[in-house]
Amino acid sequence: RRWGVHCESVNWDNNTGQIKAVVRNEDNFDVTISQIYVNGTLDDNYVIVPQVIQHYQTAELTLSETHSIMPNEVKIEFVTDDGHKSGTYWTFIDFEMLGLYWDEEWGKIKVVVDCYGDYPELAFGEIYVNGTLDEEVVITKQFYTDDPLAYYYPRYDIYLSGTYENKPTYTELRIIPVNGHPFDFAVPFPQSEYHHPPIIHSFWYDESIGQIKVLVRFHGANIQRGAFTYGDIYVNETLDDGAIIYPREEPFYEVVLSRVYEEVPSQITIKLLTHYGEFNEIVTDELEVRSGDNPP
Repeated sequence: RRWGVHCESVNWDNNTGQIKAVVRNEDNFDVTISQIYVNGTLDDNYVIVPQVIQHYQTAELTLSETHSIMPNEVKIEFVTDDGHKSGTYWTFIDFEMLGLYWDEEWGKIKVVVDCYGDYPELAFGEIYVNGTLDEEVVITKQFYTDDPLAYYYPRYDIYLSGTYENKPTYTELRIIPVNGHPFDFAVPFPQSEYHHPPIIHSFWYDESIGQIKVLVRFHGANIQRGAFTYGDIYVNETLDDGAIIYPREEPFYEVVLSRVYEEVPSQITIKLLTHYGEFNEIVTDELEVRSGDNPP
């Protein structure tokens, strides 16, 4: 079995603008790299030392193209002198937004992002909110010990300086790292591999308290990444800002709607909206009646 040439590390040189990689020959015999493709394009002027890589040894590779700004990612493919192909897809920096939270008491907004990639030190540059530079934004680095990815990927709390009397329904955010390309987000923002809509598992009328309860199942990825808290819940298209959420056995949560009904409502629409813009909605003409703390 051929293992080929693999990257141990890839770095962007701020002084030269070039990408340098340390590659390792994983085969048990000497190999020579004859061609290198970068993002699908042949690089005719790369430099590699040494030319012949002994088995299980490393070499330093310098790609010829220069980048005035650190690229977000790069795909490098190697072809050895005997025609074997291998490669790597390397991410220098990437952001995943987990949520935008509005503090009703202070009117302030906190944005939570995870930073992915292998660039050793992230330095934030400018942050724009709805196209306007926020010159007084405050950023704190957080590590969450209950997150298995926290060791590799730090999380940042971004406190915007503006004051908002009401919770924004739409916000555009641009993050420009130092020496990096900008990242644009819009909240609510579209589903990604980390964001999945909640599922309304069941719902019923609790006659002992006269309120409606909703059992919600959140996707496992959201639980692990700390994004399980819902954003808003709407009942018959009206925001229920008094609804309370209680944890059940993971991944389930119970939401108790605030309104008290003297009798079972004949028709109801329930919409659960998360902080990251996904939602689940149900419409029913008949509610199951239960009594006490016994969700279906």
